[in-house]
Amino acid sequence: ERNLTGDQLAYAVFPSWSPDESQIVFVSNLIQRRNGGGGIDPLDGDIYIVPANGGPVRDVTQNRIFEDWWVQWSPDGERLLILSSPGDWSAPAKSNLYLLDLASDEIEKIPVDEWQLSLPFWSPDGMKIAYVTGGDTINIWSNLGLRIVPLGSDGLSFVTWSPDGRDMLVPSIARSTPSYVVDVDGNVTPIELGYDSMSGANGPPIWGGITSPGTP
Repeated sequence: ERNLTGDQLAYAVFPSWSPDESQIVFVSNLIQRRNGGGGIDPLDGDIYIVPANGGPVRDVTQNRIFEDWWVQWSPDGERLLILSSPGDWSAPAKSNLYLLDLASDEIEKIPVDEWQLSLPFWSPDGMKIAYVTGGDTINIWSNLGLRIVPLGSDGLSFVTWSPDGRDMLVPSIARSTPSYVVDVDGNVTPIELGYDSMSGANGPPIWGGITSPGTP
């Protein structure tokens, strides 16, 4: 176990490995203590990269994105997917998605019309990004545009891709509502998953390494 950031950045969250396992990208927020009480609040920060074996951290967004909140490395190792989430639960502001090209250092904003998004995830081939809006709709973004798959059920939490990229699992936040498997053609299969996001004993569902169509 090695401390990669503690002596450089005090607040580091949401790490994501580079595909070659040589680097780790993460979010580091500024923090402030709450007035009149205990606890801390995260403030606008940046996205950083640190060598997996230790070394200086590198700020790759440098205040170009407001309220960087979550980051994931692309499967080809060439881009970063960044979710911004301004505000807080009591006064949320519009979320945004960005792509940071690591070679050119250019940031591309992905058009998003919805107010709040789930965590976005790359498809295994790095060609698509999927996320949930409104608790009932899958959004699949690619360079060809945005595809919408309405599921007609509230309380959906996020989208994860099967290892072969042929299916997506959309777990419900509670056992009382169905979860879904959706294939890349938009065919929807309700399933009983028994996942409860409010239970501390349950981690998020994870796809196995070997899958058949429609089976998480």
